[in-house]
Amino acid sequence: MGRNAAEHVATLDVRGNCLMKKADWETIKAEYITGNVSYRVLSNKYNIPFRTVSDKGKKENWTKLRKEYRDDVVKKTVKRVSARVVTDNAAKLVSLQQSADAMSTAIARVFDDADQFHRHL
Repeated sequence: MGRNAAEHVATLDVRGNCLMKKADWETIKAEYITGNVSYRVLSNKYNIPFRTVSDKGKKENWTKLRKEYRDDVVKKTVKRVSARVVTDNAAKLVSLQQSADAMSTAIARVFDDADQFHRHL
């Protein structure tokens, strides 16, 4: 197939006449990279020959771009979750430290007052 086959999509009007329109390759590429669709699904959805979609995807490394996109999504998700866990754990540690400080103060008062110390025994 020539260059024009990759750039145009044949569709039929209501009378069955062939109409040519330019394929929106950026949309198709983005759908492949960010989604979970195959070349075959895109071929059917956009009425483009499978071979045309496959050749364009191979030429532009769509599979590699999809993997990089997914890896990036995972990294960002892990980073967000990690930040949330760190924040939650930091709040718990602050609360524990405040409780420990309060107990330490109470224990110090008990030991400072000998009469009160003997009452607690």
